[in-house]
Amino acid sequence: LKAHDIMSTLQAAAADKKSEGRRQGALFGFEALSERLGRLFEPYVIHILPILLNSCGDNDPGVREAADAAAKAVMSQLSGQGVKLVMPALLQGVEDRAWRTKAAAVDLLGAMAYCAPRQLGTCLPTIVPVMAAAVSDSHVKVREGAKAALAQVGHVIKNPEILAIAPILLESLSDPDKTAKALEVVIETTFVNAVDAPSLALLVPVVQRGLRTRSTDLKKKAATIVGNMCNLVSDPKDVSPYLGDLLPILKTSILDPSPEMRTTAAQALGSLVKSMEESDYEELEKYLLLTIKSEGGSAERGGAALGLSELLGASGTEKLEGVLPEVLLQCENRLPHIREGYFQLLSCLPTSMASSLEPYIPRVLPTVLKGLSDEMENVREIALRAGHGVVDHYAETAMPLVLPAIERGLYDEQWRIRSSSVHLLGDVLSKITGRNWKIYSGNATVDDLDEGTGDKTSEGKIGEVLGVERRNKLLAAVYMLRSDMNPSVCVASFQVWKSVVQSQLRTLKTILPVLMDTLIVCLASPSEEKKAVAGRAMGEMVSKLGERVLSDVIPILQRELSEENPLQRAGVCLGLSEVVANCNRQQISLFLDDVVSTVRIALCDGEAEVRAAAAVAFDALLKAIGQRAIEEVVPALLSQLGDDSSGALQGLRQLLNLRGKIVLPFLIPQLAAPPMSASNAKALGALAEVAGQALCPKIPTILGALSDGMEDGDDPEQIAVSAEQVVMAVPQEGVRMMLLELLRRLEDVTTPQTRASSARLMAAFCKNTTLDFDDYKPEMVKGLVHLFGAEEEPVLQNAHAALAALVANMEASENKEDAKAPSVSCGVHVSTVLEEVKLLANAAPPSGVPGFNRTKGLAPLLPFFLQALMHGATPETREQAAVGLGELVQCTSEAALKPMVVQMSGPLIRIIGDRFPSQVKAAILKTLLLLLQKGGVMMKPFLPQLQTTFVKSLKEHSKLVRARSVRGLAQLVTMITRVDPLINDLLAGVKTSEGAGRLSHMEALEAALGKAGKAVSAGVVASALTSLQELMTDEDDDLRMHAAAAYGAHSASVEEEEELSNQVSSLLDSEGPWTRRHGQTLALTSLLKHLRANARGPAAAAVLAPHVDKIKALVKDDRVPVREAAASVCGNALRVLLELEDAAGEHMPVKLALWKILALLCADRAAEVKGEAMRAIKGVAKSSDPVSLEGQVELVVMPVMACLREKVVPVRTAAERAMVHLCQLFAGEARSVEIGEKLKAQEKELLLDYCKRQVAKGVDVNAPSDVDEDEVYEE
Repeated sequence: LKAHDIMSTLQAAAADKKSEGRRQGALFGFEALSERLGRLFEPYVIHILPILLNSCGDNDPGVREAADAAAKAVMSQLSGQGVKLVMPALLQGVEDRAWRTKAAAVDLLGAMAYCAPRQLGTCLPTIVPVMAAAVSDSHVKVREGAKAALAQVGHVIKNPEILAIAPILLESLSDPDKTAKALEVVIETTFVNAVDAPSLALLVPVVQRGLRTRSTDLKKKAATIVGNMCNLVSDPKDVSPYLGDLLPILKTSILDPSPEMRTTAAQALGSLVKSMEESDYEELEKYLLLTIKSEGGSAERGGAALGLSELLGASGTEKLEGVLPEVLLQCENRLPHIREGYFQLLSCLPTSMASSLEPYIPRVLPTVLKGLSDEMENVREIALRAGHGVVDHYAETAMPLVLPAIERGLYDEQWRIRSSSVHLLGDVLSKITGRNWKIYSGNATVDDLDEGTGDKTSEGKIGEVLGVERRNKLLAAVYMLRSDMNPSVCVASFQVWKSVVQSQLRTLKTILPVLMDTLIVCLASPSEEKKAVAGRAMGEMVSKLGERVLSDVIPILQRELSEENPLQRAGVCLGLSEVVANCNRQQISLFLDDVVSTVRIALCDGEAEVRAAAAVAFDALLKAIGQRAIEEVVPALLSQLGDDSSGALQGLRQLLNLRGKIVLPFLIPQLAAPPMSASNAKALGALAEVAGQALCPKIPTILGALSDGMEDGDDPEQIAVSAEQVVMAVPQEGVRMMLLELLRRLEDVTTPQTRASSARLMAAFCKNTTLDFDDYKPEMVKGLVHLFGAEEEPVLQNAHAALAALVANMEASENKEDAKAPSVSCGVHVSTVLEEVKLLANAAPPSGVPGFNRTKGLAPLLPFFLQALMHGATPETREQAAVGLGELVQCTSEAALKPMVVQMSGPLIRIIGDRFPSQVKAAILKTLLLLLQKGGVMMKPFLPQLQTTFVKSLKEHSKLVRARSVRGLAQLVTMITRVDPLINDLLAGVKTSEGAGRLSHMEALEAALGKAGKAVSAGVVASALTSLQELMTDEDDDLRMHAAAAYGAHSASVEEEEELSNQVSSLLDSEGPWTRRHGQTLALTSLLKHLRANARGPAAAAVLAPHVDKIKALVKDDRVPVREAAASVCGNALRVLLELEDAAGEHMPVKLALWKILALLCADRAAEVKGEAMRAIKGVAKSSDPVSLEGQVELVVMPVMACLREKVVPVRTAAERAMVHLCQLFAGEARSVEIGEKLKAQEKELLLDYCKRQVAKGVDVNAPSDVDEDEVYEE
């Protein structure tokens, strides 16, 4: 071809527009080359294709005819690859806008009908739709060409049936209105031969058009044809080219609103799947699964379910095996529309899969039955339809697989499942007997006669097919369900029963053992509804048949009671209760011994559920025969109480739990009779736990008997444990009566054991109870605190435990409401506790209150005071709390107090630092002082805080608070290691404070300097003395006096006698202003007081002797305050000297000189000086032994008597008290007589006369004016 340039020559000739002959000849050449060369010519076809297209539309008929012949020749030789090369160009030509090109392309496409059969199958699916579309073209030539081309396709069909109807098919392709006729013809045609590819090419476009119409009928016919067509093809691959067009249409069709259309389309889809590879329909499967779960309409989900079921049916069991787990899981999806879709799938599977589904019935049917109880009605309906489908398809062929699930459904807790299971069972039995149970039961209801419409033949068939044992089980279940709580279950069961049973009595006797087993098992079920159904069935059977079945039922129940399964034994008891409840007295009397024996045995059973069921049977017997039931059962149980293994006690507990008000009065007199034994006490404790409100009236009797048993019983400890059980078992209604009884015994002074036992029971109650007893807590607190004063250890131990338990109970009650809130409930009772503590303290021995002195004896008392202290609602409450803590400290031994010191001190220090009234702070300070005295080293961690607290309190407005702070600092000085910071703080306070606060700082400084001694550094001492010396000359009398007292306190701490003498000498220096002399004299008074307080009498005596003259010189000072201070110096000096032993009279000269100075001061012109001299004399006389005053009193007695005539009342009063102590008038006149003997006669007469008158009036040894104001650190 190349060598002779043939192809180019022919192409040039074909393009010659002037010569028709050349064009025609060229086409003849192409035809000849194609026929001779065959596929060798195929590479040139693509080049000559445009020439063929142009030539088919040539004006010359001869050219067109030649072009047609050439096209047929070319097309007949094409291979599959050649068809693929040619097809795009031809299809493009059909789409061309020029009608001639269109017509030519159509002609060439028609010529492809002459392709080889194999290539024909490839090209026709593409060609025919294009030609069918071209039939409707606007140009007549194109339309005619298309028809002719379709006719050519029709000529190559080899299937006789399609060939016969080909004209009709072709006509329908040309005229869409003829589609219905064509589909009808195809439907009516009986196919004998396989459908070939050309047949499909004509048939499929018609079917596609039918599936796309709006007419449901046409669509259904078209779908039917698709299903049949797939079954008729000889080679499934022939259908493959049409799948892309048919599948989308069928996917839409299965969602059609018409159920018939959906079914037909699904079947067609299943047929298509058979001709497809698995990979080809994976997308379809995903689409169907997705549609089943869609939120669209139920019709869409139902169509998808139909389609998927057909797909699974066509795919085989392997596909189902992979999908089924997901299907069953989705049937329990929380979304109802998803559950509905998958249940629809299950309802379709029996039809689509037939026998292939049988192995999966045990997995599918339980899910179906579970769906019968779905909350959505439409889901339940579909599940029921699925169940009927399984029964209809497999009841005969797979009975062993169907029945177990239905049988389980009969006992399901969901009534819908039970109802549906009864219906399905009816269907199964109908399959066996051939008698429709719904028809043969008619409109029977549960009120109809018991005789049924069945016959022996039906019962025999059922027994033959199912076996007698299974038949009896099913009939027993149906009989029981006749008494179901749900009407629909009841009616359905009754109808099934009547359809298969002829004689109820005969059938019941036949199935009675199985029926009894069934009822007993159901009666022992945890399901209350199942128990009720079984009980009603048992009752109905007994009430209707009476003695005819009782003789069989009672022995069965007795026999079943020996079973090992406790649930079964419990079921026996419940069954017995139903039997008794549905029998009359006469029937019960016939079997009473057997019934009573059964009840006794069951009440003593080792399992709680069996005993509970036995108590129900006893209750039924009690209702039936009254008091006789108690007389028959209870005494026998009481006689077995001594045997722990008998279970009688547990049986009595069950009876009390059920019928306490009737049984308890029968038991208490026998169990509480004295003497109390441990076994009876144990029974009372156990029975009380279940007696409930019936226990309340018997509480005094029971507690009285048990309390006596705790004293004189055979096993007091065991009886006590039982008594605690009784206390804990008391209900809310009995709390009042119980607590009043315990409180009464708590105050019983007859025997300590009574109080101890009551306290123990109260402790057990408070520790474990959750009941409300707030109204009785004040009395309980009062009674228990009072017991802390007892001497007996058991009383103390139980009172301690009871009060601790009560405190824990009150705090726990608060924590329930708010766990983070502080406890305050104990603080409410602070006044009650304080009152009792004071009573105990007043009556306590010197060693303290016995209950407080126990180990941690204060632990249960502290919460009352600490909570009131920390969270008291009023200042008075906090003050009471602080006072109460102080009382506890005072009447508790040091050993018992030390473990509590830390717990008490912290809150006290915390509260005193806040802004509270002075009375609260004063009470707290007093308690802290007591803790410092008794706490010892245990207070060491708090010393820094206490120092700060005491120093801060010196500025308070309250005098009492300041005074106690001074005393606290005085105690603190001896305990702290570093005194300098305290001294500096006090000096700073002296400088910065004003008024009373400044004076309090001075007092504290006096105490600190007097107690500290060498602990104060020299620098701090120097600074302090400088400040004090300056203040000792201050114009303010109070400030001067306090500064002098502090200076003297330090001077008294000087240990060197020489230095001390120098100190005294400097203080007696009379030079300078009077304020200085006054301050120095006061300082000397302070020095002497501190020397005496520090037991340094010898040192004082040594330094006084050389300075008596200087002291005497002070009497002549022109200033009254100085002479007044001199009187105080003399008094303190005498007190120091008189305390020393002076057998040799070494100190007598000094003492006589000091007495003389006082005598002179008694005659001073200033009343203030006289008064101070009287007080000094009184103080010396009061504190000294009369023997030590021998030879000295005479010097001052007459000057004192002279002051008795003083007009100034304070002076005269002071003189009177001085005479009382000088002459010891409170002891009579003897001392005055002794003194008078040493006086002149006139003086003696005056003295004796005065003393006689005073003694006659009556003299008190102490008087308010006798308070020694000079006592160091006294408030």
